[in-house]
Amino acid sequence: MTRAEELRDLIKATTNKEKECQKFLPDIALHLVPFRVSADNILMTGREESCRTGDSDFSVSVEVDNGAVGRRYAYVWEVKAPQKYLFQLDSATNRLRPSDDLYSAENQLVNYVAELSASPNFRMKFGLTGITDEVRPGGIIIGRKDRFVSGKAEDADKNEGLARFAFSTRDAYLWSPAGIRIYTWDWVCTQLDEQPFVQPAAGPAISDLLPAGTNSLLAYSAEAISRGDELSFRTAVMAAYSAVELKLMPGGWDGRSPSPQQVFNKTIRPIAPEDINFQFMLLYQSRNKSAHGFGEHLTGQTARYALKAAREICTFLDRMNNGPEEPRDA
Repeated sequence: MTRAEELRDLIKATTNKEKECQKFLPDIALHLVPFRVSADNILMTGREESCRTGDSDFSVSVEVDNGAVGRRYAYVWEVKAPQKYLFQLDSATNRLRPSDDLYSAENQLVNYVAELSASPNFRMKFGLTGITDEVRPGGIIIGRKDRFVSGKAEDADKNEGLARFAFSTRDAYLWSPAGIRIYTWDWVCTQLDEQPFVQPAAGPAISDLLPAGTNSLLAYSAEAISRGDELSFRTAVMAAYSAVELKLMPGGWDGRSPSPQQVFNKTIRPIAPEDINFQFMLLYQSRNKSAHGFGEHLTGQTARYALKAAREICTFLDRMNNGPEEPRDA
């Protein structure tokens, strides 16, 4: 059974299959960005990205060649089940309005884009390391062709005409100006039909999207501080902490136990000077505040201290790993 056939079975189901259908979106990531790109241009795909307003359904980031270093964009998508309708009858005769599910998807999408744009964690994960890189709305996938309008079967012909008008009007005045695309799950099936044997490539590790190496991370942190805005300060703290993490766990942390904090507490803390232990504790606290404490203001002073602490911790770890210096001849 092809992937398109698997999805069609879910589309035909009588119960909502939103979560199950989401799993097919990485297969068509190339079609979820508004550019003609190759698989090599896709940086990262991901589901259920968390922010203060909830969990977005699907995101994909891409690098667009501009003849130099390239611009990077992340596109956020909201998904509703194929069993949902796009439109329903309004109180006025001969007029449709978006269904409650489509209204909800629109509201969720714009809120997620606004929140994730300011998330250092999201920007790092999806490779948005440049000051001009952007998070943008991708669109909404909802319903299917035979569920365009909820209503009586005998009104189907009339409702089809009203639906075309309602869709084109909303697209002209709201969706297209905002860069939002609206598709049904039938469209997803069509994209899968065109690439039935294509398997989605595994996304790169986050470390592949950040500057390579400890020194590069520290330099990137300093560059972010120089920009002078709070989002850049948060990015600087994350990069500084990542530099120390890379020193503690060469090759990067894979998300499993032990964590970088556990490695530090077990192997470094017992032998490190008190000032190094204190700096690591404050750096770790600043990292958590940067990643999760969006209700708290993060200042340039905090970012500069995080960078200073990271540099000193990395220097100490280098000296520890290289052993004591050989005495020089007088």
